[in-house]
Amino acid sequence: MILTEIWEKITRQKFLLLFILNTLFFGIVAYTLPIRFEENDDVVMLLFASGDYSGTPDFHLVFINYIYGLLLTFLYSSSSKIEWYTLLFAVIHIISLSVIAWDIICSKKKILYKLLFLVLFYAIEVRLILLFQFTTTAALGALAGIVLICTEKTFQRILGVLLFLVAGLIRFDAALLVLLVISPVFLKYVIVNKKLTFSNTILFMVSAIILLLFFKYMDYQTYQSDKNWKYYQEYNHFRGQINDNPNAGEIMNN
Repeated sequence: MILTEIWEKITRQKFLLLFILNTLFFGIVAYTLPIRFEENDDVVMLLFASGDYSGTPDFHLVFINYIYGLLLTFLYSSSSKIEWYTLLFAVIHIISLSVIAWDIICSKKKILYKLLFLVLFYAIEVRLILLFQFTTTAALGALAGIVLICTEKTFQRILGVLLFLVAGLIRFDAALLVLLVISPVFLKYVIVNKKLTFSNTILFMVSAIILLLFFKYMDYQTYQSDKNWKYYQEYNHFRGQINDNPNAGEIMNN
């Protein structure tokens, strides 16, 4: 029992060290390269949330759930000098980066495979930092959340559910897409483990999905109750379909 507690303490310290190193890594990459938003959507949502657009912080971010928008408006109202929109994304990146990297390090794979996975993962993260955006931030957070849900400790699973929910609030489609893509690996994990672990893992994952769907419904109702914001949301939905169409240039010219 004492040896288990000592090992857990050492493990926590190692993870803290990894978290600090990833914070430095993110800061150096973001400062030297430097960081910028890939899409104008992030810029507009930042202006809405900060109040720079209308003069008052607004939680209607259209693409991001209004619950996350409420958090941003609260933070901007408390201190408008801090760029909360970008800062929160950076925190999610650092936490997710640390969780996924730690999972790779603690895996039972050969050291060479671990190094290859880590190099590839950090190379992808550099790309995500260079072209910062809410969709990739949500995808990274959702992946880290699922990794935590697949652990055996209840506290870590709760953190995983929270991280997955935050990712889903930022971009609902991205979180569900990550879950869909990783589902074969997720199912393999829960099947090969003990029955208790299997049932608990499924319970936490299903709970996260149900809560996320409920928050999505609340967001939908919020926009439906306001005629102007409903129209603006629909406009952006159709605008996005046009921009995402590979034949958009030909359609606009005709």
